[in-house]
Amino acid sequence: MYHGTDGPLSVETNPHRHPLCEKFIEAAVSVGHRFNPDFNGAVQAGCGYYQATLRNGRRCSTASAYLDPARSRPNLTIIKQALVTRVIVEKGRARGVEYFADGRRLEVASTDGEVILAAGAIGSPHLLMLSGLGPADHLKAKDVEVVADLPGVGQYLQDHISPGTISGWVKDPDAVYGQVPLKFDDAVTEFEETGGGLLATHYLDVGAFMSVDPGEAYPSLQTFFYPGISEFCRTDGVPDRRRFGVGGYVCKPGSLGSVTLASGSPLDPPIIDPNYFSDPNDLRLSIELVRKDREILNAAPFNDIRRGNATPDTDDPKGIATFVRQNASTTWHPTSTCRMGIDERAVVGPDRRVNGLEGLSVCDASVMPSMVSGNTNAPVVMIAEKGADILRSRRI
Repeated sequence: MYHGTDGPLSVETNPHRHPLCEKFIEAAVSVGHRFNPDFNGAVQAGCGYYQATLRNGRRCSTASAYLDPARSRPNLTIIKQALVTRVIVEKGRARGVEYFADGRRLEVASTDGEVILAAGAIGSPHLLMLSGLGPADHLKAKDVEVVADLPGVGQYLQDHISPGTISGWVKDPDAVYGQVPLKFDDAVTEFEETGGGLLATHYLDVGAFMSVDPGEAYPSLQTFFYPGISEFCRTDGVPDRRRFGVGGYVCKPGSLGSVTLASGSPLDPPIIDPNYFSDPNDLRLSIELVRKDREILNAAPFNDIRRGNATPDTDDPKGIATFVRQNASTTWHPTSTCRMGIDERAVVGPDRRVNGLEGLSVCDASVMPSMVSGNTNAPVVMIAEKGADILRSRRI
């Protein structure tokens, strides 16, 4: 059994599928990628439709799945527009957090229980370092008093980097896309009234997992297909009826970056250095991803709607490398900056507690020992579920 059937977080395959998504699957199969009806089943490799956290065709976020049902609880207080500035540590134990309320008043939330950081792979290491928990030499250089020397805080940052969008250009936009709303408000109204239209997508409805090197135990590349009109839901702009595109990333990148303090002030954003392509294998695999994506978009099933070849229109590794370096971008999957483990690099132990301190845990993507080979949303929810179980067990 590969899927749960209950629980607060709903998972569905998007019922609204643009016809071009079927074209993508047909093209991918024609160049050797087998159809996979379930990426979360027995095998990951192949092409098919992505499942997403949806309920009845609408986003099932962690807010709707977990927070909304708990809003009326007497032991829950939600404070919006708050900026946490540091964890308060007294005699080797976390006692609360300090925060700006409404961007103005400095407040304190105290506890005799446990403080849990869930600010993500950027925010959590930033808060730890502001609180004196991190690489001692770095903290001293930023005039932050050292509470605990934890060299791994902010280190080992990993992220899935996209090599850029590979585009197929449409011969006849009216034939492929038809007439679509040109105003975002009109698209919102259509979705609210019918559940369909331009916004009835999670943007990446279909794609593939692909291997590069012989003998790979798991696919090394993930790719996504999107009609040009899907960009509308991300930009609140004008649908791009001129093209369709493919993007993706290397599933298990080797490059390691860092999150460090710009200063000891919580008002200064941290310095984020993803250090992309510091591992040359990441660039090699990104080049192969572009090649495979181009092969799919140039396949015969797209011939009746595609004008010319997909761009970048080159198979030369140097040319593709230039394209990648000019167009690469994050896919917003940062992880591993407060990595969990039992070695000297670990920031938290298997129980999620911060090493060398009582009463403080981290529970977000930052604790992943290494990057997962796919999207990070569901794994982070799993981390939170497990963290909640661990916290309950400590209170029994």
